[in-house]
Amino acid sequence: MFKSLNRNTFLAYLSLTAAMFLWGSNTVTARLSVIDMPPIGVSFWRWVTVVVVLLPFTWREIWHALPTLRAHWRMLVTLSILGPVIFNALVYVGLQTTTGINAAIATGTAPAATVLAAYLITRETVGWRTAFGMAAAFLGVFIIVARGDPAVLADLTVREGDILILLAVVSWGAYTVLLKYRPPGLSPLALVAVLMVIGVAAFAPFYVWEMSRGRFIAMTPSNLALIFYAGAVISVFANLLFIRGILAIGSSAAGQFNNLIPIFGSALSVLFLGEAFELYHLAGMVFVLAGVYLAAQATTRT
Repeated sequence: MFKSLNRNTFLAYLSLTAAMFLWGSNTVTARLSVIDMPPIGVSFWRWVTVVVVLLPFTWREIWHALPTLRAHWRMLVTLSILGPVIFNALVYVGLQTTTGINAAIATGTAPAATVLAAYLITRETVGWRTAFGMAAAFLGVFIIVARGDPAVLADLTVREGDILILLAVVSWGAYTVLLKYRPPGLSPLALVAVLMVIGVAAFAPFYVWEMSRGRFIAMTPSNLALIFYAGAVISVFANLLFIRGILAIGSSAAGQFNNLIPIFGSALSVLFLGEAFELYHLAGMVFVLAGVYLAAQATTRT
């Protein structure tokens, strides 16, 4: 299957798959948290954790790159706002007023949103193979979130949270495409650190507002563990691997891998939460894996 891929493309596929695995594990960690945490507070402390973890390894590079960062500050702010800030804030807030099924379907449109953003921003187009692969992957996601029964979706209604999550997906698509305009010469690790520093500054006033409404995070061991894992593990390594994948094969091809998130989320739920593995999981996985491979390979070649 992978014989036709060169080494760099193969490594990019591995990096992107690993990133989606980490983002998929976030589903499990969220379910394991028994205490409800306010959305802005979770995002704020998640990015603070990322900054604390990364700065010891990147501050020298960032210091020497200050002239470049100042020259590209508009793009850096745009990337941070579209990615870490808007995407995560809208998803966390949206999940307060919608269901998991609705959210999964909404986030399943991320590959299409990335392709659309690539066309609008860079005029990058895709062929029929990519479109067919995207459709197959989305069908796989649909099968999984519907649990193999279309009747499950009959009672779905559009809620405020659904709109917020769709807006988050659009923001993520634009972020994915605009990463190609990152400051030159800055390593992916340093780029993630800079984006997160900006994200912390952007989240701070909203976090203060949230606390003024009486919504605080209970610093229990389970909540602290969730925040640490989400920040130090998921946010650091997933973003780093995702950026590396984009730099290697482009935004449209990399965006197709987002459909793997529900696959890994479902598999990890079976392993760690004791959920049953059903036939619809297998059927959905087949469609998603085939669709992602077809769409990503076709887009990489164009």
